[in-house]
Amino acid sequence: AATEIDLGIGSGDLKGASRLIADALARANKDGRAARQVELILAQARIESRMDNPSLARKEIVLAVSKAARRRIVRPFID
Repeated sequence: AATEIDLGIGSGDLKGASRLIADALARANKDGRAARQVELILAQARIESRMDNPSLARKEIVLAVSKAARRRIVRPFID
């Protein structure tokens, strides 16, 4: 799913990528995969930024940082 999301964002299919993110985020939440949740939230922030929604992009970034800080997750911010 990560490759499909990246391809969607790269090709401009932002709505399709956003749907894939929502599905993957639901699975990551269910499985308790916090690092994956942070990655997906950051991907959604990229989409919001590309769609000229800076306030939504900031909201997603704050959510990602907050979730990552609680679990000491740094990798998604380095990659």
